[in-house]
Amino acid sequence: MPRGFSSDERDRVRQKIIDVGLELFGKFGIRKTNIEDITKHCGIAKGTFYLFFPSKEQLFLHIFTAVSAEMHQSLFKTLLASRVPPKEKLKTFLRAQYQAIGKNPIFNIVFNKEEMEYLLRKNPEALSLLSAQLDEQQYIPFIEQMKQVGILKDIDNLLAIGELKLVFLLFSHRADYSAKVYDLIFERLLDLVTYDIAREA
Repeated sequence: MPRGFSSDERDRVRQKIIDVGLELFGKFGIRKTNIEDITKHCGIAKGTFYLFFPSKEQLFLHIFTAVSAEMHQSLFKTLLASRVPPKEKLKTFLRAQYQAIGKNPIFNIVFNKEEMEYLLRKNPEALSLLSAQLDEQQYIPFIEQMKQVGILKDIDNLLAIGELKLVFLLFSHRADYSAKVYDLIFERLLDLVTYDIAREA
């Protein structure tokens, strides 16, 4: 427990750091957001920040993980409520997730080449650790849920995760194509992925 804080105070300060980090990272990205900016908005000393997070990069990774989990849970509830065949359910889910990612500045950072190069320089192991953590804590449970409700075939979890990730890697190449061609590629990729991993009915 951070020195000098009660349990309630610790929770409030930590959440304040997260909330401010979410706001500033969303506006300015990782590179242009300094710890001093965060602590100033929080009204805390710089040393206090380090009692909760070892770096701004680790704060960002924590925020990204939380935002990702919240998005998955929200969209999955919508997915379960729809009454269409499994393949169309999966397509609808992936389209909705894709749109949500495009509108969320935290996700845009992850698909920004300069931001990711900066993050890798500062913390070379960060992305591989984050990927492994997301697979274990979010993606594998999500895949299992999709199997249980009859949307996905009984296939290897990591194979399913890999194919779903392919869809979202396309996001980082959206500037390489015209909007029309990009949309055609996206829909074609959806067809291929859903054909391979979704149940027929």
